[in-house]
Order: sequence, then C-alpha cells, then structure tokens
Amino acid sequence: MDNNDLSNYDEVLQDISLMVQKNSVEVSNNSVTGIIYWRFKDRYFPELNWNDLICSVLSMWTDSICQLINNNRKRVILNFMEGPFYILTVKRNTRLGIKLYEDFGTPVLLESLTINEKQLYMLLHDASSILLSCLECGNCMENHDRTQIDTTSNMDFIKMNSPALFQDYVKIKENCKKIFEYCDSDMEY
Repeated sequence: MDNNDLSNYDEVLQDISLMVQKNSVEVSNNSVTGIIYWRFKDRYFPELNWNDLICSVLSMWTDSICQLINNNRKRVILNFMEGPFYILTVKRNTRLGIKLYEDFGTPVLLESLTINEKQLYMLLHDASSILLSCLECGNCMENHDRTQIDTTSNMDFIKMNSPALFQDYVKIKENCKKIFEYCDSDMEY
C-alpha cells in the first residue's frame, strides 16, 4: 500500500481531542511554549503532556487547515516543532484521512485513522482560542516586568517586544475566524 493512500480507512473515529493546557503556556523572548497534544481514542500523540512551541505550531496548523478549507491543497502535514512527529492529513470529501508519523531519519507510520473534517477543524479552532485568550489576558507573561505590561495592553506589549510572536498571534486569529466560518456553514458532527 502506498504511504499516502488512505482509502482503506473508512471507519470514522469520533473520540478525538486536541489538548492545550492554559496554565502551561509561557511567553519567553520571541517564543511561546506550552502543553499541546492530540488524543485519538486511547492514543496520545506525540505523547501525554507534550510541551512544544505552541504558538508556532498552531500558527502553522491553522494555516495548513485553511489551505484545505480553500481547496488550495488536498493534503497537508501538521508538524510538531520540538520533535520528529507529524500528522499527514488528506482531505476526502467531509472526512480527513490522517496518518501519525515519527521520523528519526526514516518515517515510521504509527497509526492511520479517518476522522470528520469539521470535528478536527473545530478542535484546532478551540485549542487556538485558548492560546489567544491566554496571550490577550497576559497570565502567561509572569516572567516579564509587570510595570511595563500594566501601562500598555498585553497585545501592545507583545507587538512592541516580539513582532514575530505578534505576527503569529494575528495569523492564528485570522485563521480561526476562517475555520469557524467554514465549520459554522452547515455544522453536523
């Protein structure tokens, strides 16, 4: 079977979630780290309590999903930043065929699944919304000088001190709006 052929995976998995732990999110210099991982029934991917560059990851993932929504691409890869793990995602009508990979030089297929397209999109939207609200309220900026933060809005502080992070924030926010509008068009899952 071809590594990209997902035609044999027709049973739709309903028991999935994308976990983001709000209290784990930390802003440091130009990056935001935090716990983010997928749960597919009894499997955690990459693993339970995976810590990664959460803002960069969600920026890339929401961008990729918007390419699927706009039919610019039929398949995208959702990469993790802090390890050799990724999800190959192939759009098939209202379903997504996904393959979970680990790649330490040679890709190893860990599992193949079929999921509802809009369910995955809304999970990604909701996880991104958690991150956005954390950045907006400033709770994740404990290590910064609170005096400087209190004299400006949290987002102005990020914009002034970390333009790259602010660009990721704006991209995630715009992509979340597109994802929500697409999913809201005829929600059924």
